[in-house]
Formats: sequence, structure tokens, C-alpha cells
Amino acid sequence: MELIVEFGSNACKVMQCRDNRIFVDYRIPLRLISSLDAEGSLKEQAVQSILGIISDIKRRFPEMQKIIVVGTEALRRAKNAPKLKEMIVQQTGQELYILSEEQEARAAFKGITSALNPSGSILAFDIGGASTELIYGNGEDIEHCESLPMGAVSLNDQFRTSDPYTNCAFHALELHVEKFLKVLPGKSYTLIGTGGSISTMAAVAAGMQVFDAEALNGSVLSRAEIFRQVLLYRSYKTPQICEIPGMDPARADLMLAATMLVCQIIHKANTDKLTVSTRGVRHGIICARRSGTPL
Repeated sequence: MELIVEFGSNACKVMQCRDNRIFVDYRIPLRLISSLDAEGSLKEQAVQSILGIISDIKRRFPEMQKIIVVGTEALRRAKNAPKLKEMIVQQTGQELYILSEEQEARAAFKGITSALNPSGSILAFDIGGASTELIYGNGEDIEHCESLPMGAVSLNDQFRTSDPYTNCAFHALELHVEKFLKVLPGKSYTLIGTGGSISTMAAVAAGMQVFDAEALNGSVLSRAEIFRQVLLYRSYKTPQICEIPGMDPARADLMLAATMLVCQIIHKANTDKLTVSTRGVRHGIICARRSGTPL
């Protein structure tokens, strides 16, 4: 039995599994990227939230002798991350491993390919709270990966000035994403997206009443559906977005920024659809541990 705790920039993800069977998989909204102060350090409330979550998980899963705790972009940026790591060891006995950009991308790719069998030239992407990883591969092999310093939370924090977005803010967001999101040209890609926003988009497309990750894994989002959701989130206020069937209320205010990212990726990849993966970094870390291969 394995338990992994992933502190992402938007949420903390907790997964308990054995072999290919997942027993527990849930998220705790945190928005760590929004908790960085003017000096780039995590605020005290966020630090205490992290410590409290780890302590609570140890109480909830007393049978787990090994708990893997990892962090991604928000903790890479946090200037007080070394002090946080010391506090976690002192107060919980756990070690925090902060993944590099490349390790995060490789973990996401391993997670994606653990349940899908894509072929040909692959462009996989993982939209997080503070960064978007672009991973180019062929089969199960990574050819190139890069991390873009923009995610659903950071873009939303930067451009949202009202609810819903003003026309000015919407077009500023659109121009920013178009300018800074680059996709390597020249190939016909099999496009695969992962991350909580992608899963939410798939659940909305399906009108899903009860979220089912396994049912959504491998589903397809068309360019037309993605654009439909851009228009939907642009026109509604957050409370209205919360009421959309399939919507995760904790993500409602982020969905316009997320779908704008997806819209630009599918456009620049020159394809008409993307395949949804509901597996990502935490699944990839487990796969790497089982195979004994480094990220």
C-alpha cells in the first residue's frame, strides 16, 4: 500500500493505492501560489495549513509506514521552502521533496502513459495552479519538456478584476497567453491534457452529476467544446458557474483562465481535439517507484 501527498500550487492531492487499484483520491483546496507574500515567501497561514494537513493525514492513515510528500511550482518559488522542510520534519517526521520542473514534467508524463497508450508524436500538457508543463514524447519516451510560468490560479490572480471578467481583462488575458505560450511546430501531435481543470472540463462536457475519474480518463474534448466552455465561463459569474453540471465549485473562478490556456494549446498544436487524462504527477511518482526508475 502506498500513500502520496502532492502539494500543488492550487490544491493538495492525497492518493492511497496498491498496484493499479486506487482506494483513496481526494483534493484539498489550498491555492499556495496565492499565499506567497511580496518577498516570495509562503505566508504563515499557508505554512500552518501544510503542517496541519500532513499531521491530519498521519492520523487518518495510521497504518501507513511510508508517506511520500512532494511539492511543485509554488513550493519551488517559495523562498522559505528550506525552513518549511525543516518544520515538516520536526513536527511530523515526514520529508518534503520539492520536484524540479523536469521531474514534475516526467512524473506527469509517466502518470498519463500509465493508463493511456498513445502513439506517434505526443504533446502532453499539465495545467497547474502556477505553471503549465509541456511534454513532447513518442510512445513512452520523453523527447523534450518545458515548464511555462503560468497556470490557472496565477493567471486568474493577475487578470481578474471583476466577476465576471470585463472585456478589457478578458482580452488582456487572451493576448498574454497567446504571446507567451509557445508550441514546437512541424509535427502532427496526439494531444493529451491532464490536471484538475482538464478533468473538470471533461466532466462539464459530459454533464456528469457525480465525478468519476476513471470514466473520464481517455475521453475526448473537441476544439468546438473547448471554445463553447470559454464563452460559457466568460459570460457567467462565479456562483452561476458553480451550478453548471460537472463543475467543481472550488475551481469555478479559475475555469476561464484554464480554458483559455487549453484553447491556445489546441490552436498552436494545430489539432481539433485532445484526449483527457485524469492521471498525473502523483500517479507517475508511484509508477517510477515501482519500476525503480528515477524521474
